[in-house]
Amino acid sequence: MQAHEQHAIYSGKPEDIGIVAFFSGGASSAKAIHERWPLKAGYTDNSKAGALGWFESHEIPVIVNDMEKFYANSDQPNLKDMDTRRLFDRAGTLLLDDLMEVERFKTDIIIASGYMKKLTAPVIKRFPVFNVHPADLASTDEHGSRKYTGDRAVLKALRAGENETRSTIHLMSEEPDQGPILVRSKALPVEGMTEEIFNHESSLEAFAAAHQEKMKRLCDVPAFVKAVELISEGHVSLDYDKQQRARLWIDNHWNRNGYAMG
Repeated sequence: MQAHEQHAIYSGKPEDIGIVAFFSGGASSAKAIHERWPLKAGYTDNSKAGALGWFESHEIPVIVNDMEKFYANSDQPNLKDMDTRRLFDRAGTLLLDDLMEVERFKTDIIIASGYMKKLTAPVIKRFPVFNVHPADLASTDEHGSRKYTGDRAVLKALRAGENETRSTIHLMSEEPDQGPILVRSKALPVEGMTEEIFNHESSLEAFAAAHQEKMKRLCDVPAFVKAVELISEGHVSLDYDKQQRARLWIDNHWNRNGYAMG
């Protein structure tokens, strides 16, 4: 795609948007989104994912592509091997193609609702994939690098002395937590922190885990709902800069920090 060639991510009727949820566990944001925009399908890398029963009870078709089994049957059983991961993701897109043909739907966007594995090019270059990250990805250090990335982002923020946290909805890229920001949630105050907790690593880890659970309800879900609202109503478009880095525009306005909910 040429630089600055801007196009809407979705331009149909809001209620018709085709959403597929990728999940590894409980899929809390996907459940909330389904209340307003019925999901077309689900996809999980975990045959024991907690949300499988919910999808079944709501008669939403689900693809179960168990990653551990896939790796165990491959030439490289190490789950960190990215060549095998690309093969796994390619297999996943083929399964999704088959389901779209059978169920007669189109995948306009994928939402990663607690999908705990890194996605690779076969998925993210085929579909717009939006992820929720439990930190403010607009927060950068003196070098312009994002401060709170990775699996332990909440713990990193608390260690740094942050007194509030936010969740970020971003377009996924091949480099984790580096895609363009679409929405940032309202701030959630860090309440109950004490010097004793802060200075005791196991206590701080437990505090961070509890705080992140609150974020799922108070930050992740509202931000993801707002993101889908903006996309489904045709407000969000995508282009690439001269270095072929994706950029998201809201009503033809580009802001590297995305839409702030407050």
